[in-house]
Amino acid sequence: MVNHLERALKLQKDGFFIYPLASNTKVPLKGSNGFNDATNDLETIRKWWTDEPSRNIGLMLKQHNLIVIDCDNHIEGVNGIENFKAIAAKYNGLNTLNTYRQITPRNGIHFIFKLPVGVEIEQQQSIFSDVLGTEKTGIDVIRYGLPLAPTITKNGQYKAVGELTNIEPLPQWIVDLLVKDKPVYTTNYGRQTGKKYTGKFLDELVKGCEDGNRNNWIMIQISKMLAVGADLDTIYKLILVVNDNFLDEPIEVKEITATFKSRVKKHTKGRD
Repeated sequence: MVNHLERALKLQKDGFFIYPLASNTKVPLKGSNGFNDATNDLETIRKWWTDEPSRNIGLMLKQHNLIVIDCDNHIEGVNGIENFKAIAAKYNGLNTLNTYRQITPRNGIHFIFKLPVGVEIEQQQSIFSDVLGTEKTGIDVIRYGLPLAPTITKNGQYKAVGELTNIEPLPQWIVDLLVKDKPVYTTNYGRQTGKKYTGKFLDELVKGCEDGNRNNWIMIQISKMLAVGADLDTIYKLILVVNDNFLDEPIEVKEITATFKSRVKKHTKGRD
């Protein structure tokens, strides 16, 4: 039987804020707050993994000012690893990637870096699309919760390359590419050629939530649709479609319904 207690205690000793994931998944415990529950408290961590040693381990990245360049290799026709290496070579940065890494169950790679002081980069998808000249790059930024090796899922196990205590600063060439202003260009006819909010939002829905915290992700998507005035019936049906087709592990419908009702109640509170 898998026992992650020793690993969890080692992470606590090294100063990391961690939280439990359900056994054999990347999903936080039912009823928990996911990465928002992350702690370095010894007794809490000991209890979490004594109660159920097979629980997987999540790391709260923002607590440590960490950033993950997530290179996917499971999207048909898109190899995020090769794309990232090509960009690194273009900017003479191949020798800057020697940081702690994780090989994911579907043969992707997580490159984990420390953000430089004063630099803020948010979670985002398909980065470097302007450099590669393609919409789908297979390269994302993760800033919140991350499953840590040796987490095991139905697709396999996360494998560490190096030590988590040996994390390098985010290379300057990546900083320069990610924090630069990216204006939306228009033609002389006033037609927008950059991707609009709706396009980005639809991409986000189809991308789904692969790294846990599904309930919080669903709540955010419902809130976004409420904010733009979509019909309640439309929102509910679309969220069910997303849940069934674009999440690695769908949430029970009763949980979806409860979250939907909660967000609608909050959104309409105080209105006629």
